[in-house]
Amino acid sequence: MSSLRCERKIVTNIGKACFLACMESFLADHGIEESQQEMIDRLKTKRLCRPDGVVDFNDFGPVCGNLGIDYSLLPVDYQISPSDCDGSLLISVDEKATQQRHVVRYWQPYPEDPGKILVMDPDLCDNKPPHGKMIPGILDLKDRDAKKWSFHRIRQRVCS
Repeated sequence: MSSLRCERKIVTNIGKACFLACMESFLADHGIEESQQEMIDRLKTKRLCRPDGVVDFNDFGPVCGNLGIDYSLLPVDYQISPSDCDGSLLISVDEKATQQRHVVRYWQPYPEDPGKILVMDPDLCDNKPPHGKMIPGILDLKDRDAKKWSFHRIRQRVCS
């Protein structure tokens, strides 16, 4: 069984695969290396993602199951807590301009403004070796209702 690393691996979204980028990052945090492209190749044959890596909101759970990750959709009124800094909280945001949902991993509170949070956004990083450098995304908590945020918990599956 792998253990959580203190240092997070940040990965760049390839195409429109933000959910899979978050999965790649989460798995890497637990010592499991599988690229977004490898996930796409495996999941598209099961019709769980499109060839460009987009995963339908309703397929988040089955995709996680195929990747060995436990998944749960959290209540719409979920309140972010300090324990969510463990990298297991995903936030999907309705992107009206693209008619899609964009998925990010919660990182930590924004130190300069308690009304905002920092997120690991696969669209905002430089993934050049040896370590990806993240430019944190900032989400304003007051946009929560207007952008129809949804919250998702992912955990590494523990085999008994």
